[in-house]
Amino acid sequence: MSTFHTNIERADNVQVGDHNSQFNYSGAEPAHPRGVILAVFANPFGTDGLRLDEESRAILRAVRAGDYRDHLDVVQVPAARYDEVGPNLQRHRPVVVHVGTHGTETGSLVFADGNGRPLDVPARALADLFASHSATIRCVVLNGCFTRPLAEAIAANGPCVVGTSRAIADALAIEFAGAFHTAVANGRSFDEAFTDARIQLDLGDRAGADALVLVGSPASRCRTAVT
Repeated sequence: MSTFHTNIERADNVQVGDHNSQFNYSGAEPAHPRGVILAVFANPFGTDGLRLDEESRAILRAVRAGDYRDHLDVVQVPAARYDEVGPNLQRHRPVVVHVGTHGTETGSLVFADGNGRPLDVPARALADLFASHSATIRCVVLNGCFTRPLAEAIAANGPCVVGTSRAIADALAIEFAGAFHTAVANGRSFDEAFTDARIQLDLGDRAGADALVLVGSPASRCRTAVT
């Protein structure tokens, strides 16, 4: 039986809890529905170390500081196993999914199996999974190496998707995550958020920024996470 390690965090610092509880200590419910950014992280034993704690921190800080923080919740799934992704999509119905893990040159993403060991999950299966949730997902960020083929397969079913054309450095992935979600939380469209994040990387003269790509229809790229 799989164990979920999901954390929900209000972007306005009101609540931290597990996936079965969600409290607002102000005593009042928000007047508008809150969109969910689902952040899924995996770095199974035996794979090269990733600074996923820093990537997680970058996303949380970005959303908490955003103009639309009252419209967004961040749900995190650390140490994700392959069979935890689908149930979290079902439970939380996110508008944005951010995946931080290793990608392979064959287009797979690396999650943990039932014993915590690396498991290459094929691109076809992942594309099918996201296709079944395309009614609610607006944007997917595949923040790992060699993810462009998977990004294109997912984008064929509706959402816009950030992918990479080759290997990228961990530090680059972390900075991109922070910059992209800062723009998203400030109400920018996904196309604008991607452009803003790429410009920030260029301003810092970060090598490898050109490996990041955004694919999807013009309509999907013009959407936001909050409207």
